[in-house]
Amino acid sequence: MKKILIVEDEFANALLLKEILKKINIPTIHISCGDELFQTLENNDIGLVLMDVKLPGTNGYDLTKQLKQKYPELPVVIQTAYAFSSDREKALNAGSDDYLSKPISKEKLIELVEKYIGVY
Repeated sequence: MKKILIVEDEFANALLLKEILKKINIPTIHISCGDELFQTLENNDIGLVLMDVKLPGTNGYDLTKQLKQKYPELPVVIQTAYAFSSDREKALNAGSDDYLSKPISKEKLIELVEKYIGVY
């Protein structure tokens, strides 16, 4: 079963995502910084990445660009508290497949999971 990788430095935000996904039986892995990204991807069956924008040491836009160079078929959804229309454009320009604004809508998150990895 494919897992969702949550790249999020705020514990409370990661916990919320994990709880929503747990209720629909989606396994998750959480990392809090970009340093662990490629090792985690190489060692796990990841079907979707939920990428926060604001991360220590780098940002989600740059990480998404790097990730898409190595794993172009892996879906990435950038999530951010910034809610300007230009942020959605930035996310898509970075190679993200989709965009979620915070606070995360449970319904929208589940819709994106179904879109990218199917229903469990």
